[in-house]
Amino acid sequence: MEKKQITISEDVSASYYNFSEYVVCVEVTKKNQSLGSFCSDLRQFEEWDEDEVIQLVKTHIVQVENSQSHANDYEQHLENGLQIKYHKHWEDFYCVEVFDQGKEIGSFCADRSSFEEWMEDDQQLTEVIKSQLKS
Repeated sequence: MEKKQITISEDVSASYYNFSEYVVCVEVTKKNQSLGSFCSDLRQFEEWDEDEVIQLVKTHIVQVENSQSHANDYEQHLENGLQIKYHKHWEDFYCVEVFDQGKEIGSFCADRSSFEEWMEDDQQLTEVIKSQLKS
């Protein structure tokens, strides 16, 4: 699937694409600034209609804009020198901030089951992070 765009308002848009055979990611932009992305299982994504995707994007924006610091952040250092901080964005989503030498270089959000699977394997987690930073 190539990136497909949804215009939500004059200031907000989202692009979605197949991250893998089983995962779809949605990148959110507001006023031409990235607000990160969230990912979901392909089957779940296909069940959502456009209004539900728009609502998820709006919820994502509110959560990102209201979550500048998180009391429940967890940290993990990766072999390539990157560090991540992550937290529950809401019940079934995690958000991840990526740092290189203490400087934030990106962020994204993902559904809980995908995130938990990635966390089981540092190499897979690193590949996901690299792909999100390229987007």
